[in-house]
Amino acid sequence: MEGDAFDITARTVQGEIGSRFHDEAVKAQAIAIYTYIKYQNSINVAPSLPVAATATQRIADLTREVFGELIYHDNRIINAVFSASSAGYTSSARNVWGSEVAYLQSVRTQFDEQHDPNMGMTIIYTSAEIRDAVQQQTGITLTGNPANWLRINNHIDTVYVGEMSIGGRTTFTNAGREITFTGRVFRERVMQFGNAERRFRSASFSFAYDATTDTFTFTTNGYGHGVGMSQNGANILATHRGFTYKEILRFYYTGVEIR
Repeated sequence: MEGDAFDITARTVQGEIGSRFHDEAVKAQAIAIYTYIKYQNSINVAPSLPVAATATQRIADLTREVFGELIYHDNRIINAVFSASSAGYTSSARNVWGSEVAYLQSVRTQFDEQHDPNMGMTIIYTSAEIRDAVQQQTGITLTGNPANWLRINNHIDTVYVGEMSIGGRTTFTNAGREITFTGRVFRERVMQFGNAERRFRSASFSFAYDATTDTFTFTTNGYGHGVGMSQNGANILATHRGFTYKEILRFYYTGVEIR
């Protein structure tokens, strides 16, 4: 879509977080969105974002207060990515997308444990659901005791699942390319089935198999890829710690300035 930059920014803030967050968190989100769109456009990409039909007066007013401000690192507009919630730590760009980015480092967010609504979410899947998803997405046929199907081999950025074994294998082949099983691959490729309420929320997770019910119970922390600003975290920092929008942005994006 094309249109007035302010209008699109305000409507995207509305689409991303609605009207329930603290004023300073809303302003931080507005700047992150405007910066993100400007960065993506600079590399000839039209980003995919939820744009509401209209913005409330409050969201429009708060967006207008900061509209035109951008986030810079080393005098360059940053790729101001964000997600719904971190998991006690944000993810680094290197461990999620494979490229080192100076301003997208893992940041400790210990306040998540007390205040973030996406911490400690549980979801139950039958072994048949896991088996079918793995077969459909990777071509691997799981057999034998389900308790032995999944194994977490290590963690990255402290709390996110790194490499995994599924059915005793650490890789699978897709379109001639070998793909390593990681927490991110498991979340984004294998477990994206069913309705939205049953979607796998984060690559920060643990699980247990119950042979009595033949089910897997997963506990996830955070929501989304976890890189950059946490939307719920921004609201927590503003509400419980009195952070301004600039302090929020500097907290999540390492070594940046806002102007």
